[in-house]
Amino acid sequence: MPKSLKLALATLSLLLLLLVAAALAALGLLSTQSGTALVARQVQQNLGDSISWQQLSGSITGPLHISGLTFSQPGLSLTAKEIDLDWSPSALLRGRLELSSLKAAGLDVSLAQTATEEPAQLFDPSSIRSPVSVFLPQVDVNGLRITQEGQSQQIDSIQLAGSFSNDSLTLERLVVLAPEGELALRGETRLTSSMPIDLHTTWTYRIPESAPLSGESRLTGDID
Repeated sequence: MPKSLKLALATLSLLLLLLVAAALAALGLLSTQSGTALVARQVQQNLGDSISWQQLSGSITGPLHISGLTFSQPGLSLTAKEIDLDWSPSALLRGRLELSSLKAAGLDVSLAQTATEEPAQLFDPSSIRSPVSVFLPQVDVNGLRITQEGQSQQIDSIQLAGSFSNDSLTLERLVVLAPEGELALRGETRLTSSMPIDLHTTWTYRIPESAPLSGESRLTGDID
């Protein structure tokens, strides 16, 4: 299965899980730490050794804190020192998934080819649909390492803010800081077959023993 499809299915599964969580929260179960611990044990039983954590505190209705998280699937391994999540379950009643904040620190992601991986297929943006509108006002990642085929890339921090509603995808802010330089993006697109895009970028690339290079650009038009 292509990694892009795996990611889409994982995102859909997360949305469905949050919808179920919101329904249970109406009964008051998940608003308590004991109720959250009960659901966490069920998740661990269903996923087995593929997921574990050292400490979980708070409630699924938010705020929630997880430390020492490990997650593995064929072709993917992830560890995180700290994850903090806060969101508004009641917003789901209005058809909105609102994450007040999502913060992660000390992420280590390893990617590998799998024996059953299918050849890449043509990407159709119009096939991506979400049952709810998604709003991400504040996503912060500090300390990310991505390893693939023995090569590692270190990223110091990522800041993200954006939204996805109907077929409109808005990137209010994406700032990536790495030892090699910095990248900032903002823009918007529509997930249609032509995928019109308006994207503005600024960047800085640090060259060893030389002055850094900087620039900016704007990309507009259809991607088809």
